[in-house]
Amino acid sequence: MDEEKNVGFLIYVTTLNNPYVWLDYFAIYKEFQNKQYGTEAIKIFKTFFKEYDGIYGEIETLGYGETEEENKVREKRLSFWKNLGFELLNIDMNLFEVVYSACVLKLNDVKRENTEIVEYGFQLYEAIMGKEVVEKRCFVIEN
Repeated sequence: MDEEKNVGFLIYVTTLNNPYVWLDYFAIYKEFQNKQYGTEAIKIFKTFFKEYDGIYGEIETLGYGETEEENKVREKRLSFWKNLGFELLNIDMNLFEVVYSACVLKLNDVKRENTEIVEYGFQLYEAIMGKEVVEKRCFVIEN
């Protein structure tokens, strides 16, 4: 919010005993983009979840867009996430037939293997969609 105006929104998921918060969806409305609202929103979001190990997310993998324009949007999106401090985990996933790259914004110095972070991510998916659905429709792409 900026005064009385809603400039965007985010959807997140947490569960008991999971050290990550899943940032499922984050959007700043078009007319408010490139005005630092996204950066400020993540700064505030981080303060709410400072006791967690990190913010887990995924971004559509570069190069898989249906058009060159879509691939440019993905590159811009990745640049934004990296500027916020998110790191790609070098693990790609097929989530409901869309290829994503896992990423995390670390909130403390806890060291975890990338695969362990993604396992925690899948636990968050299961909390929302159910284990059976996740096992059928979501998987790590083996390189």
